[in-house]
Amino acid sequence: ANMRAKRFHKTTPAEEDDLPKVCAPCEQLGSDHIVLAVADQGKGSKRKSKAGYRSIHVIRDFYSGMAVAPPMKTSTKDKCYRHFKWFVGAKSNNPNIVVKSDNAGDIVEAVHDLGWLSSPSLADRWPHNAVQERFNGLMKCIIRAALLQSGVPEEHWDLVCEFAAIAYSITKRAPILPWERDSASGNILEKFKHKQSPTCWECYHGGDKFNGPIQPFGRLVRYKDKTQHPMAATTSFGFFV
Repeated sequence: ANMRAKRFHKTTPAEEDDLPKVCAPCEQLGSDHIVLAVADQGKGSKRKSKAGYRSIHVIRDFYSGMAVAPPMKTSTKDKCYRHFKWFVGAKSNNPNIVVKSDNAGDIVEAVHDLGWLSSPSLADRWPHNAVQERFNGLMKCIIRAALLQSGVPEEHWDLVCEFAAIAYSITKRAPILPWERDSASGNILEKFKHKQSPTCWECYHGGDKFNGPIQPFGRLVRYKDKTQHPMAATTSFGFFV
């Protein structure tokens, strides 16, 4: 799932974006769309999911690495607004949240409506939101792997999107940002060593562990079925999503 047609090696450090250094969750987010099917393309009907989903709205917290990836049938400002507010929660009243994105109007307008600060890349300029685009590639790799392992047909890719983001967030260690390392030795500075052990989920949620079920996508499970006959088994077979 992670194969590339060509290998790439990073030879130069990323350019400074002049934004304030991020010191806590929900200070800076990255956001982008993974578009699989465009309505006006003939091949779009083959790439959209069986349920009619056409794209994935990926949101990632820069400090913790925590991510979500809800699928979308149509990409609108109102839906992006709801996704952002759900992801940030009670902290959404903070007017100083910065959202880095490309120049997608639905994302930029949703950020403005929330009263946050939008930092879009310039139109028709490369790269567009490079860090987030690389993360989008990783999300697609996880979705491919989950589909392949489970045997679920690719036309049901929309079922895996949210699983992929949560599975990544509860297993991947929180990122160590450039200013959290000594510039000379590359070692983590003493005051940031607390970020070495927590996962992205734990870093985002103030140390709280993920208490939900940790199962592979598509695993055969039994779930409580309230529609069963009173004398029948209280559970039925299903697939974990």
